[in-house]
Amino acid sequence: MDANDLRTRIEKYIKGMEERLKNININDEKYSKVIELAKLYTEDSKYYLGKGDYITALVDIVYAEGLFDSINIINEKEFKSDVSKKVFVAGTFDIVHPGHIEFLKEASKYGRVYVVVARDSNSERIKGRKPINDENVRLEVIKSIR
Repeated sequence: MDANDLRTRIEKYIKGMEERLKNININDEKYSKVIELAKLYTEDSKYYLGKGDYITALVDIVYAEGLFDSINIINEKEFKSDVSKKVFVAGTFDIVHPGHIEFLKEASKYGRVYVVVARDSNSERIKGRKPINDENVRLEVIKSIR
C-alpha cells in the first residue's frame, strides 16, 4: 500500500469516527470522560495525519474507536450502535489476500460482520490439504482486521 492509499484510508477512518461521535446520544455522565477521550484521540489523529505521521494517526484513531466501542460492549442497551444488522461469513482465511479483504468490506456494507474461521480438520477435509497456517494463527489474523 502506498502513502496516498494509507492517507485516504486513515481519512475515511477519521471521518467515520467523527460521524459516530457527532451522532452519539448518551445521557449517562459516567461515559462522558470516555467519549471526551475518544474525541481527543480523533483530533490527535487528524493532527498527526496533517503532519504526515501516518502510523501515529492510525494508532490514535484506532484507539479512539476502541474507547468508543468499549461503551457499546459495557452497556449495549443505552448505546445503540450505528450498525444493527448482523452479517455472518465463514472461510478458511489461510493466507489473507485482497480478495478476502474485499469480501469482508462488502459484507460490512450490510451490517456488523461476524466471521467464523474454519477448523484445521474441516479445511483439510474440504480442500484436501492442510492449511499453511493453523486455525489459531488464522483466527488472530482475522481478529486484527477492522
